[in-house]
Amino acid sequence: MRSTIKPIKSWRTVFLDTSVIIDFWKDPSRFSKNPTEKKRIENIQNVIEFLSAQNEKCRIHISTISISEILKSDLTSKMAHHLITTFSGSNVVFEEFTVDVAELIHSHILDYLPVGQVNQLIKQKTTSGVSWGRQWVSDDLKILATALSIKSKLDAVLTSDTHVFAEVAKKMDLPFVDTVKIPRDGFGGLDYDAGFNI
Repeated sequence: MRSTIKPIKSWRTVFLDTSVIIDFWKDPSRFSKNPTEKKRIENIQNVIEFLSAQNEKCRIHISTISISEILKSDLTSKMAHHLITTFSGSNVVFEEFTVDVAELIHSHILDYLPVGQVNQLIKQKTTSGVSWGRQWVSDDLKILATALSIKSKLDAVLTSDTHVFAEVAKKMDLPFVDTVKIPRDGFGGLDYDAGFNI
C-alpha cells in the first residue's frame, strides 16, 4: 500500500471525486461554524486553482459518472453551467465508464466493497433471487474503478468523502488524499512543496 503522496507542485495527473467538484463550488464563508468543513472547502479551492494554473503541466481527470451525479442533482442548470465554465480547460480529461472499467468492478467486487456493503449485496442476491446487478454497484465504486483504470498515471485521487469512498480507495491502493489533511506551511497556507502521508 502506498504510504506517501508526493508534493502537490509535482502532481501531473490528478483524479477528482464528485465530492471535490461540489466542494469547489461552495462558499467557505458560509461554513464559519464548521471549521473542518470550511478548511476542507478552502483546501480544495486552493489546490484546484493551483493545479489549473499549471495548465499543461497537470491533467485533471473526472469520471463521467461524476458528471452524471452532478447533472441529476436538484441544481442541474446551475451545476451544468459551473461544470462547463470551471472544467472546460485543455488540462481536463473526462474519463468514460467503459466496459473495461465495468469488468474491473465485476472481477474484483468482493475485494473492493466495504464488508457492510458486501453483506448487503449478498443478502439482496439471496433473498430476491436476482443475479448480481449493475444497479447494486454504487456510484462511488464506479468512480473508483474509473480511477483504478488509470492508476499507473495517477499522482493523487482527491476526495471529500472520508467514509465509503476513502475506504474503498484504500482497498484499491489508490493514492487518495483526504482534502482536510493537505499539509500547510508555517503561514497557514497550503504547502505545495511538502509530501504527505495517506
